[in-house]
Amino acid sequence: MSDTFRLKGSFTVIPAPCATDSSGDFDIRSEVLEQLAIKAKVALTVSLDADPAEAVNFSDLAGAHVVVIKSSAKVVATLTSADGAAQTIPVDTFAVLTSSSVPFTALSLTRVTSIVTTAKVLLCEKA
Repeated sequence: MSDTFRLKGSFTVIPAPCATDSSGDFDIRSEVLEQLAIKAKVALTVSLDADPAEAVNFSDLAGAHVVVIKSSAKVVATLTSADGAAQTIPVDTFAVLTSSSVPFTALSLTRVTSIVTTAKVLLCEKA
């Protein structure tokens, strides 16, 4: 039996009360229910005590189809996937990335210069 990663909730964008009918503004609302059966996961805390990038240990995972980062301050996440080149993403201070078909194969975190930062990271491999 495998675990399940589930992200459930909603998001809403509501226009300012002063918006007029002719402004084209409208409410944006959507329910979110993403879930993925997972066969393995790694949850860890990464302490960024120095400025150079810190590689995140994937342990026994072949790749991560889910990456969750919650940090105490802004970080830059550099991710590599089976599709190729590394991509950098600013995380200030929460990010969830999912990829059901192409797993992430490497992750490193870089803190803002001289700001001691702690990041909690969850990596999940699809079943």
